Amino acid sequence: MLLFYLGCGSIFLLAFILLSDVKGINTAANRWMGIFYLFAGFAMLGFIAGQTNTGNEWPFLVPVMESTRFAMAPALYFAILHYTNIHYRFRKNDLLHFIPALLFLPILFGASRYLPPWMGIVVGLSIKLQIILYWISGYLQLRKHGQHITNFTANTGPSDLSWLKNLMLLTGIMIINQLLSSFFRYAAGASFSYVIYLAAIYLSCYYALKQDNIFPPLTTPEPLSADTCTGPPRLHENETAALKAQLDKLMRDEKLYTDQELSLPQLAEKLDLSLHELSWLLNKEIGKNFYQYINYFRIEQAKELLQSPRHLHLSILAIGFDAGFNSKTTFNSTFKKMVGMTPREFRDLVVRMDAGGQ
Repeated sequence: MLLFYLGCGSIFLLAFILLSDVKGINTAANRWMGIFYLFAGFAMLGFIAGQTNTGNEWPFLVPVMESTRFAMAPALYFAILHYTNIHYRFRKNDLLHFIPALLFLPILFGASRYLPPWMGIVVGLSIKLQIILYWISGYLQLRKHGQHITNFTANTGPSDLSWLKNLMLLTGIMIINQLLSSFFRYAAGASFSYVIYLAAIYLSCYYALKQDNIFPPLTTPEPLSADTCTGPPRLHENETAALKAQLDKLMRDEKLYTDQELSLPQLAEKLDLSLHELSWLLNKEIGKNFYQYINYFRIEQAKELLQSPRHLHLSILAIGFDAGFNSKTTFNSTFKKMVGMTPREFRDLVVRMDAGGQ
């Protein structure tokens, strides 16, 4: 039980870190995530109070702590919405998500005595079902975001939210652990469950502190709807050929792709187009999203440098940076996906071919 106490204190600390906005980034999203962890801490504290004499000494402590259980899952979901969409604003209709929490309050504060015994089972199952459904919805939102960001950035970096995916997976582990904990009847099983809680919470702290600014202020995209790339033409037919030529010139002559911070809004400004017009031009007329289009030129530039005898003194990472990539991981993964081998394997192959006189 001591491990559970430690886990409870740790999750409150994590909630405080997120709510206090110590990094000054992703403020709205972090506050919602902080509320989620705060409510999760209340649920753990309510369990502790129910297992000790504290619940008898402070009769209202358990109901107050338990009252947040139905608000936990919506808080997590709204955190994900804010992380994945900087333009998202809380609306009046969003309050509907918290109706179950309001309906739960009378049950906690005395109405339960007038309800049949089986209602307790229904409420318990409802709480478990709610957290599972909201977690699934949040994770699907993250996956949708991963597909969407390639429309406006070529170096996904912090925008890919890999740290948040890990945080969600850890939250999922805690949910599964909580669902299975009712089957642990022996001390050894209970202790193992507490260890999982503690490890998941500490790792969650790590990933929460690892986050970076998701959408830099200067490159924040306006919302792009799903039909932006597949809807009706957004440019006149006689404009597209000239724009494609201008775009190709910007890439080949000015080498805009070497700018590691290049984004769809910046390129749209160069072409004097709206985000929707440029996105339509890339996806519909050229057949690539922004990520694919820019990284095509970056990979071609990297291949040229890797084959050049004058650049053999450069490291693989230096070549990746020169081509416009902002991290070794992104460079290696993109290169292998497009070429079929890693940059090092490509360079080694070129060196062997030169040595063999081919």
